Order: sequence, then C-alpha cells, then structure tokens
Amino acid sequence: MAEKTRKDQIQEDKQKTQKDSQASNPIQIQKYLSRIDYPTDKQGLLEAARKNGADEKILNILNELPEKSYASPKEVSHDIGDRSSKSQIESVRFQVVEK
Repeated sequence: MAEKTRKDQIQEDKQKTQKDSQASNPIQIQKYLSRIDYPTDKQGLLEAARKNGADEKILNILNELPEKSYASPKEVSHDIGDRSSKSQIESVRFQVVEK
C-alpha cells in the first residue's frame, strides 16, 4: 500500500477536525441532555447523555468538561464551545508544525 503523502494526511486531519467540530456542536450535544434538573455535575451530564443514546464521541466530549457544578444548559454549552475552540487551535498548530 502506498504511503500517505503530506497533502493526504493534512486533508485527512482537516476532515477529522470538521467531523469533531460537528459532533462537538453544543446545540447537537444539548439534544442528549434533555430532562436534566439543574444544577448538575459532570457525572449527571454523562448519565443523562447515556440514557438519551449519546454515542462515544459525545460522551468523550462531555467527559473532557471540567469537574464542576453546571447551573444551566447555557453553561454546559459555553464549556463545550471553549473545549471545541481549544481543540481546533491545537489541530491548526499540529498542521503548521508538520509543514
């Protein structure tokens, strides 16, 4: 099998980042957090997401959230957005270093 070129690897990384970005869309994740009584902690978020059929990618995103009490869906979305932004920055840094 032919070795991947740098261009192929960058394209693959870009597609993965786009998929991760879509999965980490706070609005999409909130669909799995319905019927939660706030305030709740990270474990409460994870339990609700599991009960509502969240896949492994969503559970991983929630698992990366800080251990704290969440007062509202807005606060959860904010922290997910922060996590997503940091992840995208790291992906861009990786691509720049590879060039």
